[in-house]
Amino acid sequence: MKNLIKALFFSLLFLFSFNLYSNEIYQAECKHAEKGTNIWKFEIDNNGDAISEQFILEGVLAKNTTLNDESISFDYTYEDGSIASLEFFFEGPNYGKFSNNGELIQTWSCEWSSYYADASESNEAVDNSKPHIIVELISYEDKQDYEDKPVCELEFTVTNNSFGTMYDYRISTETFDDRGDKMDEYAMDDKIDAFGDFWSFDEDIKVGNSATSKSLQLKGKCSYVQDIYMTEVKNRYCNIRMLPDGFDCLSLVQPVSKIDHINLQFK
Repeated sequence: MKNLIKALFFSLLFLFSFNLYSNEIYQAECKHAEKGTNIWKFEIDNNGDAISEQFILEGVLAKNTTLNDESISFDYTYEDGSIASLEFFFEGPNYGKFSNNGELIQTWSCEWSSYYADASESNEAVDNSKPHIIVELISYEDKQDYEDKPVCELEFTVTNNSFGTMYDYRISTETFDDRGDKMDEYAMDDKIDAFGDFWSFDEDIKVGNSATSKSLQLKGKCSYVQDIYMTEVKNRYCNIRMLPDGFDCLSLVQPVSKIDHINLQFK
């Protein structure tokens, strides 16, 4: 019996570790008016680095593959021995394009998505046409400040199903009580912050993953809170890989409230 329990334990541990450390795939679906569609896949390891030598397309071996801030670059050797340096852009002014030996190719257009290597066997890639971020109010706690006045601390879970890995995401809010009066934030903390928990060690949220934090504090009792309006996500608080230029980050949000008397919504 002990051996069976031990075997089950290590099996679960292995499955958990596999999901935790599975590599991320950056996929570029590139289309040409006459040549059709090519799908390029770039594997990123758990440290956030591109695997240097990998097959990114059938029969195409990339070498010196590098993940940059706005692109993925690599070298490709042709049959005649010549080497081409290619760079695919998933962010910035050249989003959706790629270059060959520094020359930007205008005839191809690429759409980006990402998923995890363990999910690739079932071909369940993230649908980049409908990126979203689930913001879920899950709990609250009544506390007191240094003057023994009531403070309400709210807890949120943020699930990233957007364009790519999230490094910063903060939503500005306005909150009203059950009488319709505006509630003041405590300690200038008016944002739902995906990384707001002081004790959290999360530095990023990969696509398909979630993080929970206590990030919005209000003056008053939690039982008084009725409406939380999400008003904006400023550009400096929206750091997501492959995010198109000029994209409205607030439009990604799908709000959910698990607290019966609190509405989480847009203004």
